[in-house]
Amino acid sequence: MTDTLTAEILELEESLLRAETRGNGDYLRRVLADDFLEFGQSGRRYDKTAIIALLSGAETPLVVDIHDFSVQTLADSVLLATYRSVRRGTGQAAQRSSIWQRHPVRGWQLRFHQGTPTSAPD
Repeated sequence: MTDTLTAEILELEESLLRAETRGNGDYLRRVLADDFLEFGQSGRRYDKTAIIALLSGAETPLVVDIHDFSVQTLADSVLLATYRSVRRGTGQAAQRSSIWQRHPVRGWQLRFHQGTPTSAPD
């Protein structure tokens, strides 16, 4: 895995936390795969339509620190990103995983994401 590719995927993950992209329906429609699925930190299940409806117009960014970010190749043009997130102010932590797939026209798209709450510091 190249450092450049890891940085590109990290930037995409971080973009989903920033208000200007997180609440932008056009951006989300482009970066989320049509068959996107998320198992949220709450335990709820979201598809692309549900997550766009939930986030559209959101103006408040999530202020989250990302730790232990790594990317592994699963197959040609398919990557697994894993990391721990800690929300500033609350200390709420989660272990996170995302599957990214390179679309021939749209570039990297998020196919799957899961956030699992944890109290563990590592």
